[in-house]
Amino acid sequence: MDGHLALVIFIIAVALVFDFLNGFHDAANSIATVVSTRVLSPRAAVLLAAVCNFSAAFLLETKVASTIGNDIVHVQFVDPYLVMFRAVGRDLLGPDHVVAGIADEFLPRAGGGFAGAAVARAGWIALKPQGLLKVVPYIVIAPVVGMVLGRLMMMLMYTIFRKFPPRSVDHFFRRGQLVSASIFRLQPRHERRAKDNGHYPGVADFYQPPSGRRPG
Repeated sequence: MDGHLALVIFIIAVALVFDFLNGFHDAANSIATVVSTRVLSPRAAVLLAAVCNFSAAFLLETKVASTIGNDIVHVQFVDPYLVMFRAVGRDLLGPDHVVAGIADEFLPRAGGGFAGAAVARAGWIALKPQGLLKVVPYIVIAPVVGMVLGRLMMMLMYTIFRKFPPRSVDHFFRRGQLVSASIFRLQPRHERRAKDNGHYPGVADFYQPPSGRRPG
């Protein structure tokens, strides 16, 4: 096996390992909730997550993935080695957070790993400042906005349902958990896979068989 083919296989393997490891984080948010409240059995919850993951590829766009893949690093500096080290750096952080019980998020890791690998390869000139401004501020803004919206939503739900019988409220929100868990599994997982898949064509272009022609 020549070195180029081995590199391509290794990059794809790293991306697949990341998808597996990142499931440790997602399971706590989507599967564990509906299982702990006994809305679904563990088997049914895993099946729901699998269906939503697969459906996302056909239902949703990939604009966030496009921002990370195209708007942070100038394309002339992107090659399979950059993709590989970005993926390795991003993946090494995930298991540490799982062991320590620290919540983290995919997009800062992906964007930071990509930018860091590009700076190490070509210096700060490899980065696109406009693209970084789409990502970096929201690492701080997003949790604050989420906290405010969560509080407002909780106050709204309390106002609407405070006069309803507890049994009716419990029945309604058990069904609502299915909707929220499904939405959670759709968008983030779709973006994460699209982020890796967006680099596969460039990685594949890097490999040329010994004959000089690509199979197929």
